Amino acid sequence: MSPVRTTVFHVVRADALLLAVPGVLLVATVGAVPLARRFGAGAGYPLAVLSAGAGGLLLTLLGDALEDPVTVAGEWIPTLGAQWSLRLDALGLVFALVVTFVGAVVLAYSPRYLHGGETDPSRYYGALAGFAAAMTLLVLAGDALVLYVGWEITTLASYLLIASAPAGRRAATRALMLTFVGGLALLAAILLAGARLNTVVLTELTDVDRWAGAPLVPFLALLVVAAAVKSVQVPFHVWLPTAMVAPTPVSAYLHAAAMVTAGLYLLLRFAEPIGAQPIVGAAVAALGAATALFAAAAAVRRRDMKELLAFSTISQLGFMTALVGIGTAEAVTGAVVYFLAHATYKSALFLCAGTYDHAVGSRALPELAGSARRLPLTSGALVLACLSMSGLPPALGYVGKEAALKGALHPADALGFAVLACIVAAQALTVAYSVRLAAAPFRRGARTRAGRGRSPATAEWSMALWPAVLAVATVCLGAVTAKLVPLRLAPLTDAAAEVAAGAAPGSSLALWHGLTPAFLVSLGIFAAGGVLFAVWHLRGWWRLLPDELGSRAVDALGSLLRGCGRPVERVLVSTAVATHLTIVFLVVAVVVWGALLAFPVPVGPAGEAAPRWVVSVLIAGAAVAVAVTKNWLTAFATLAAVGFLVAAWYVLFGAPQLAAVQLVVDGLTVMLALFVLRHLPRRYVDVQWPRRVWAAGVALAGGVTFAGLSLFQRSASLPPASEAYLAEARSSSTGNVVTEVLSHYRALDTLGETAVIAVAAIGVVAVLRARRGRS
Repeated sequence: MSPVRTTVFHVVRADALLLAVPGVLLVATVGAVPLARRFGAGAGYPLAVLSAGAGGLLLTLLGDALEDPVTVAGEWIPTLGAQWSLRLDALGLVFALVVTFVGAVVLAYSPRYLHGGETDPSRYYGALAGFAAAMTLLVLAGDALVLYVGWEITTLASYLLIASAPAGRRAATRALMLTFVGGLALLAAILLAGARLNTVVLTELTDVDRWAGAPLVPFLALLVVAAAVKSVQVPFHVWLPTAMVAPTPVSAYLHAAAMVTAGLYLLLRFAEPIGAQPIVGAAVAALGAATALFAAAAAVRRRDMKELLAFSTISQLGFMTALVGIGTAEAVTGAVVYFLAHATYKSALFLCAGTYDHAVGSRALPELAGSARRLPLTSGALVLACLSMSGLPPALGYVGKEAALKGALHPADALGFAVLACIVAAQALTVAYSVRLAAAPFRRGARTRAGRGRSPATAEWSMALWPAVLAVATVCLGAVTAKLVPLRLAPLTDAAAEVAAGAAPGSSLALWHGLTPAFLVSLGIFAAGGVLFAVWHLRGWWRLLPDELGSRAVDALGSLLRGCGRPVERVLVSTAVATHLTIVFLVVAVVVWGALLAFPVPVGPAGEAAPRWVVSVLIAGAAVAVAVTKNWLTAFATLAAVGFLVAAWYVLFGAPQLAAVQLVVDGLTVMLALFVLRHLPRRYVDVQWPRRVWAAGVALAGGVTFAGLSLFQRSASLPPASEAYLAEARSSSTGNVVTEVLSHYRALDTLGETAVIAVAAIGVVAVLRARRGRS
């Protein structure tokens, strides 16, 4: 059997477990809709078990990932070097564990949240499980093509989940429009890398030495744009606040722990090449620092809990992006640890917002006053999560912030000092709004509304358990780092940082390193944040801070694009077949001749024999006769002559099989045309001369284009795949490459096309019968 048609797997125990992880999530995706139809909102519980099971499989591979990455690959068309692969290293494992375990918590939380709501469980669970599978595929991808597939599926799943909200269509469209731009930038980067390096394997794309003499800076610039859009960096951040209309569990999962961190994962995966290009690293650091400060200032102004958390998410993602731009091993370690902290505490905070919304009937901070007594578990989880968000010990947020400050405290130039100043100011504002958020349920004096017809006590214990799990986890992970429990987190985060930055951090993680400069800066941050909170009521000083920017600009751009597209729409929606054929011929002519002129290929001697020239002239004459005749019967007869002459041309070129196919198709076409002859007028509709001249010009351009393409193609060298096809055809019984392609390589495609034609025929018959019944 030809190697082109085989898929090769090298499966051992670890590889089988790695394949099982996306397999389990794929089973959850396929089974989500039938489970939702059978159990309604309660389908979240078995789906949560499946997601947690996938995370358990990942934990069994922890030792393998730390020692030597686990890889499984399948070959597809080896002559083109195309393959797909999955690869589990420490960096991918960190992100995959967050995707699976946080996803399990969100799925377990969802049944009580969806109960009695307007969200369709089938659509909700199907999209959420599909997102989990796609995000896992993204972080486990061993090559850029698999990563891109996961990247785009997460975009589609996000659109479906945001649009599932009653007022989410506009927000979903905005998110799709911006993230689509990021997807195009990522695809352009992959194509550029594939063209210059002849590979899309991630381990080779991240090797700086492979880029010697290749355009590394343009490639990294495209990656940064893709990551900035996905991870909501300024000015691409405007889609996230409006996406908060999505159900709160969606915000907790996609917009806090998983989807928006895909851009951070991409930056971490290419942190070593980014660090090797100072201009790119400086741009990433400046972008992240500006985003962190701006979004933190905007979060301070928010009264709605979900809006505050949305801008807080933008700010923290900017903080982590700046750490990747700084590029030191300590800074990258801080980004990895802070990612773990952010995923746990921010998901917990979003789920707390959902619980307050259900129990209290509002997410506005002033209206949460007095709810701590009735919702103690929720309020306790809120305080623990805010503890980690503000960077106080012993939570994991403190450990990540200390590691990050240690990596950022040695600026080399003025830009480095500016980045450090923005980070410190953003962290001080984070402390201020964290304390404000944690104190909101303990304030006095607000009257609250009932939430969705359910008593607060019922909502408390059925919903608050899951944010409490995440809030306790973010504190316990800090205890793990401090070696207060037997587990060890530092080896995993150190290994992930080494994969990203190419060098291991100089010191291990801990809660106490002594009176270091990072600790002193942390004290200053806490003091500044405390002062900001203490003076909160001094005549609204926070109103002087910048607020959300860019939303109106994005909406205006969308309106402009739609306005520019209306003239094109009027052309493309035309019912005239000639209009569509004109567009096709002209576009093909421009593309083909542009390529031929840009990359000229010498035309070899034609060497045509006299009979071929005679047949070619006859074909041209018959084609002209079809165009100029005004009688339908003459036109059909001349068209049949064209088909028969083309078959003769195939015979002269030594392809009798193609000639036979051409004769059958041409004969059937003429016969079908004759059946409708009696419904047509005796003569053509008279057409004005200007239109005739235009049609003749378009036809001439199309004919010359395809003729020229044929001549150039005969002189060009065959690609490797074509050589493989020809070699297989020579060794077959038929000796015909077309027969081999259709019967072996594209047998399933041919079967599918046959099925489509059969379904279309059935539909035509049904329409005709329905029309006959009405008449």
